[in-house]
Amino acid sequence: MEMPAITMADIRTTTATISLEPIRLRVAPLIALNLTLALAMLAVGFPAIVSNALRLPSEVVIRAIRDGQPVSKADDDEAVDRLESAAAFSNAARADLAIALLAGKAPPSSAADRVLADHAARQLSRYLDAAPDDAFAWANLAQAEMRRGTAGAAALPFKMSIEFSPQSEASILWRCDFGIDIYAALDDEGKALVAKEFQTAMDPSLDSSISEQVVQIVQRKNAITLARALLANNADASRKFESLLAAKR
Repeated sequence: MEMPAITMADIRTTTATISLEPIRLRVAPLIALNLTLALAMLAVGFPAIVSNALRLPSEVVIRAIRDGQPVSKADDDEAVDRLESAAAFSNAARADLAIALLAGKAPPSSAADRVLADHAARQLSRYLDAAPDDAFAWANLAQAEMRRGTAGAAALPFKMSIEFSPQSEASILWRCDFGIDIYAALDDEGKALVAKEFQTAMDPSLDSSISEQVVQIVQRKNAITLARALLANNADASRKFESLLAAKR
């Protein structure tokens, strides 16, 4: 039997079929790899997008709280709601959520206030696991522990807040104020840190308003005897304190 002749068209078709097959084999894994990478990038980026969308509208409220400005209950509640959701995706949102919780309008020392403080303490503990050098967060944790009635647990965060920001003029007033409240629960190292804060507050190189406000804090808390003991080893600081105290009587 006579075999049919092979034409150039047959050769081109056969060659195309043979050459396309390796291309398909190479392209398929590349498509799968690109798809995997795209999904991975989406998985990483999507939580950040969601977190920012929830967290950013609350930044004004959080900044106001940190600056000591008044914030309405409605604004604070809205910030808490948003940050509760954002905290599922963002560690930073946990710290902001704690700030909003601690600014809650529940009556001081009430059960509701302790619940807010407990929630804030848990959020801050998780946040600090990933950001252990945040002095501001340690200070907030100390406040949260004190407000939920666990002064002993507030001692370590208070000391850590000073350790990670030892030269902080902006924090002197808070440290002196809080130091009076927590003093009985501190160990010798903690008490020495409080004494140093009081002595620094009387430093003449600082803004005079700092020492004046510390004296007001001492008077308001009926802690004159304690303040004198804390300043006893610094003659200049002790003299300044007594002078300011006499001027305010």
